Amino acid sequence: MRTIFKTGVTALCLAAGIAAAAPRAEAAAYLTAAGWYGALGEAVAQYGNITLSQLPTYKVEYQDSFGTWRPGEPNAVLVGTSGYPYTDPTLVQSRPFVGSYGGSTWGSQFTCDSYTQQCLGALRVTFTFPYEIVGVSGQLSLGGFPFLDATNMTELQIASYINTTGWQPGTSTFYGLMLDQPTSSLTVSWDSNAPNGVDGSAFFALANATVVRASTAAAVVTAVPEPASLALFGMGLAGLGMVTRRRRR
Repeated sequence: MRTIFKTGVTALCLAAGIAAAAPRAEAAAYLTAAGWYGALGEAVAQYGNITLSQLPTYKVEYQDSFGTWRPGEPNAVLVGTSGYPYTDPTLVQSRPFVGSYGGSTWGSQFTCDSYTQQCLGALRVTFTFPYEIVGVSGQLSLGGFPFLDATNMTELQIASYINTTGWQPGTSTFYGLMLDQPTSSLTVSWDSNAPNGVDGSAFFALANATVVRASTAAAVVTAVPEPASLALFGMGLAGLGMVTRRRRR
C-alpha cells in the first residue's frame, strides 16, 4: 500500500526527525512504509549519506543437494542410486528449469525434484549485484508447495509476514530489508518441507524494487518512480541538505 505525503514540508520534517535516530544494531525486515522510513533515517545516521537507486542487473547462482550451478551451464547431474529406481549407480538426471526475475523485480523460483533424501534443482539462490547495497524495498509476494512457513527464506525474515492472520500465497505487501553491513551478494535459502520422494517448489518476488546504497560523496538521494512516497522522501532529504549548507554560510 502506498503512503503519499500531502506536502513537501511534511516529507522534510520526517527526514529531519529520523536523521537523528540511533544507528541500527542488526539487519531487519519492515512491512510498513513508516517503519521503512525510520530504517532509512537510521542508515543516514550510520553511513552519513545514502542513495536510493532502481534495481540493477544482477547475476544468480543456484545450489541443490548435488552442488552449485548457473543458468546456461550444462545441468546433467550424476544422481546414481539417489534417483529412481535407486539401483543404477550411473544414473544421470537433468536439473529442472528454475525461473528468475529481472527488470525491476528481484527474486527467484526454488525447485526440488526429490530423489530419496536429496533434491535436484534450487534450494539456495545467491544474488550478486554490480555494487554493494545496504538495503532493498518493494512489493513482496511469496508462495510455496506443499506449503510455506517461518522456516523458509529466513534471510528475508518473513516469519512475521507469513504468520499474519489471513495471509495467502501470492498476495503482496510493502517490504523493506535493511542489512547490517554493505554487501554485493545476498543468499536466500528454502526448505521444500516435502516428504522424501515428493517434489516441491516456491518463489519470492519483490516488484518495483529499489536498492539502498551507502554513499561517501555529497548527500544525494536519487528518487525513483515506485513507490511515489520514496520520491517525496528523497526530496525531503535533499531539502534538508540545502538547509544545512545555508546555516554553515
